[in-house]
Amino acid sequence: MAENEREALLEAIRTAAAAAGGTRLTRQQFLKSSNFKLGDLFRYFPRWSDALAAAGFQFNPYNQKIPPRDLLADWGQLTRSLGRIPTRNEYKLEGSYSATVFERNFGPWSSLPQVFREQFADFPEWADVMALIPELSQRSAPSTSIPSTAPRTPSVPRSPRRVDRPTYGDPIDF
Repeated sequence: MAENEREALLEAIRTAAAAAGGTRLTRQQFLKSSNFKLGDLFRYFPRWSDALAAAGFQFNPYNQKIPPRDLLADWGQLTRSLGRIPTRNEYKLEGSYSATVFERNFGPWSSLPQVFREQFADFPEWADVMALIPELSQRSAPSTSIPSTAPRTPSVPRSPRRVDRPTYGDPIDF
């Protein structure tokens, strides 16, 4: 009996995934579209991804660390296909990763060409992309090496103390 119920659950997952139209089926979507309860899932599978794998689906897990060279190579491929440096919005539409991932790894979007140049300068297969990246003089070139994993803290300018105005309460010095 338990094997029949498990197989019926897997078949319901396959049916719901087909109805989802090629997008990744979430657990909530499945539960809404089927007669199964959350307990039925947990009886056979400790995680939703395990149920999807048992139903025969392969997927890329969310929130996986992407190597910086892979990110830059994807940016380089899009640059090559466009024949120019892509804008952030163009990358969002045609790239493989989120533009935010690039900014978290390499700083502002405008620094990507120079980061790419530094990382792939010695690779002849990227010569066509290198030709599309303008040279910056050492004087104006930002530091574009791949940053460490240490978080960046933004510096917030402080307002000067105003002695010509009344102060309410004890001053707080942060």
